[in-house]
Amino acid sequence: MAQKGGNEPETVENSAAQLGRWLSEKLDARGMKPIDLWRLMQQHPPRNGRAPSRAPVFSWAAGTTSATADNVIYIARLLDTDPVEPLELAGHTEVAGLVRGAAGGGAPARQPVATESNEEFIERLRTSKDPEMREIATVFEHDLARARRMATLEAAEVMRRSAKAGREGP
Repeated sequence: MAQKGGNEPETVENSAAQLGRWLSEKLDARGMKPIDLWRLMQQHPPRNGRAPSRAPVFSWAAGTTSATADNVIYIARLLDTDPVEPLELAGHTEVAGLVRGAAGGGAPARQPVATESNEEFIERLRTSKDPEMREIATVFEHDLARARRMATLEAAEVMRRSAKAGREGP
């Protein structure tokens, strides 16, 4: 398990804080505040047509909650930046690796903190005696599949932009 500061295990809260710092830095560099990002989201909704409400956007920027892989990719697209770094910071290392690989990037994404694969984790939830854990397994499996599809689409967009930039030249 990865360690933070030598003593604390890396947790969802740490991922949320890391994503929050990254998002705050990107917004500051553009002279934007979280409300400006939220307004941008309202003007350019994601592919599913529903932009997040204000509360999650402010929570992501404050580092109190972490965004889904879909929302991280959406934010990166709105801010016209590579989604790999924020995906990794938010703890979506598998999706970050897929995006990096599809875009022909260099080094693989940092390894996830978990010691078991997502599939092993889903199977463990599925075999639980607790019906709620089995339901969580189904939801997680669907979310993971959706994140993988989004990463593939985002990687194709990154490759399209790179090819277009190469044709236009300096």
